[in-house]
Amino acid sequence: MSETPNRNQGRAYHRPVKRADLDGPDTGLDPAARAELAHELASLLVTGPDLPRNAASARRFVTLAEEFGMDTVTRMWASCPPVSLPGALFRLYALRAWIQGHGRQAAQWYTNGLGHTAEPGARRLTAAQVVAGVQEPPGPAEVARTADEILTGAFLGDFADALARASAFVSVAATGRAADPGTTADTPDPGLGNFVRLAEDLACAARDYRAGSLN
Repeated sequence: MSETPNRNQGRAYHRPVKRADLDGPDTGLDPAARAELAHELASLLVTGPDLPRNAASARRFVTLAEEFGMDTVTRMWASCPPVSLPGALFRLYALRAWIQGHGRQAAQWYTNGLGHTAEPGARRLTAAQVVAGVQEPPGPAEVARTADEILTGAFLGDFADALARASAFVSVAATGRAADPGTTADTPDPGLGNFVRLAEDLACAARDYRAGSLN
């Protein structure tokens, strides 16, 4: 009687690959452990150009908020410092979610911002407009496509570029938001300061990531 071959014979064994807990971190963890877990989860998604990822995997990560809910993404990373790997990644997801839900407003603020950042009568693109890379004319579909491109790039080894594009978009949109006819000294926009700060935080995160110091 012949011996049944062992299909595992000669096969190298490896430690199991640690996978992200997409149901959100355990809220019972102490703050330090929760911060460490948040960073580990973000590190699993964001890779450098030396570790290429295929487009299908990147797309799956882009749609995590739709698959598991934005509340889950918020629980995982919203409490992290803005200029940190998980904090910056959360802000990319949050920006995309806001554009998806308020595409017309996002496009209007961005368009208004372009009109206030360009020199009178100039037809040249501003630096922020070039970096943001929104297709002309910037309507709701165009800004939504840009948000998808930005987050996709974050998972294809272009995290710093994704952060810089997001910062440029928010910076232009913040200028347009400030110039909104409904915003005056008597009726200030309470969220404008946070919007401006978002652009600044994304720009700082991009610089730190390029310098290898975004933790």
